[in-house]
Amino acid sequence: MAALDGESVIRVLNRLLLAEYASLIPRLGEATYFVSWASADEAQLLSQMVAEECEHVAWLTEAILDLRGAPAPRRFDTATANIHYCELHSLIPRILADRQRLIDVYQSAIPALGGLGKATQVAGRILARHREHLNKLQTMFSDPAR
Repeated sequence: MAALDGESVIRVLNRLLLAEYASLIPRLGEATYFVSWASADEAQLLSQMVAEECEHVAWLTEAILDLRGAPAPRRFDTATANIHYCELHSLIPRILADRQRLIDVYQSAIPALGGLGKATQVAGRILARHREHLNKLQTMFSDPAR
């Protein structure tokens, strides 16, 4: 496979950065005062995921800057503005779909990065975390006591 030029890699990394900006998890972190969680463990898991998603943004931004690129400006998905006022059980399908959306975005972007270099390593590390998050959320939400 031919090596990609820096601009192509920057475009792919910015696409991943925009996908992170659209993530529902940080918005859920803002909603913790309004959305009731079944346990402290669930709230802790969410807090950890929010912190990790902040790391994802930092890693992607660093990879873009290393290539002398400009990170895409932060954007918020207005479709997530109402989550502060929803019951958790009504958000579960959206949360799981959001995790799967991020996994799909990363799975399609990684081959476009050419398979080598820091950008591919960063994207692969983030993809692994999103898969881990999805597994944890599926386990948490599959509890029949919910």
